[in-house]
Amino acid sequence: MNTLKTVGSILLAFVSVFILLLVFNNKGQAELAPTTKSSPTNATLTIENDSYDFGTISMASGDVTHLYTVKNLSQEAIVLGEIYTSCMCTAAQVLYSDETKSAVGGMRGHNAPTYLNKTIQPGESFEIKATFDPAAHGPSGTGPIHRNIYVQTNSTVLPQIELTFDANVTK
Repeated sequence: MNTLKTVGSILLAFVSVFILLLVFNNKGQAELAPTTKSSPTNATLTIENDSYDFGTISMASGDVTHLYTVKNLSQEAIVLGEIYTSCMCTAAQVLYSDETKSAVGGMRGHNAPTYLNKTIQPGESFEIKATFDPAAHGPSGTGPIHRNIYVQTNSTVLPQIELTFDANVTK
């Protein structure tokens, strides 16, 4: 009978800790939810180079980064929505022209959603910083990779920015 009580107590402790982790892990995520409803627009963005090749990179060398430049060449403002990536080994962040930065976006399902809710005025440029961790998949994560970064917009012409990069990962 004591064994049953001990198992029950341990199970109750694990469930309690799990619930506490869920509660405190979700704390502060409400402010990441979309706060504005933006009207659709015909504005569009121009991306200098939507793809990049890191070439051969070593896990031992650590993270690599690349900046993509994006500009609003239209006559209308455009609103940036959610930013996310195709894999947990990749992070993305927007660097705005006023020298502020967005929160870092990651893979959907692995991180809380990152909503930008940032208006880009006509003529305004910004950069999207991609960071790739070649060691994220462990020692067997070698060989060619292809990753994507996505940014939702309110544009009917370009509802989603898609940026890509490639690399050949070695140990």
